Amino acid sequence: MAEGGKFVWKIQKVKKFGPTANYSTLSEPLPCPPEGMVWKKDEQTRQWKLSLAPQEENENKNTFSRVITGEKKLPDEESFYVEHLVLPTDTFQGLCLAYRISPVLLRQVNGFSG
Repeated sequence: MAEGGKFVWKIQKVKKFGPTANYSTLSEPLPCPPEGMVWKKDEQTRQWKLSLAPQEENENKNTFSRVITGEKKLPDEESFYVEHLVLPTDTFQGLCLAYRISPVLLRQVNGFSG
């Protein structure tokens, strides 16, 4: 009886679900901006954007800037690689800025294709 009945091959049986979303990092402060840049808030979209720091020091309530301390550097001696413990807050661009390496070179030495 095909009318109104469900065929066995059409019943979906989902056994595994994808990871649930985690929004716990939304309340954390913005990361430190790169040197010479500041965070500015767009009042229309209510989003923060990186922009170049103005030459004169004007206090603006929508501008957020911090000094970067503890900058990571490559060792002086010749080494074949640098180990980095990847944290959930690390970004690809952040690693490029921290180690002063171009994104193309970082992709090449780590075998990233995308």
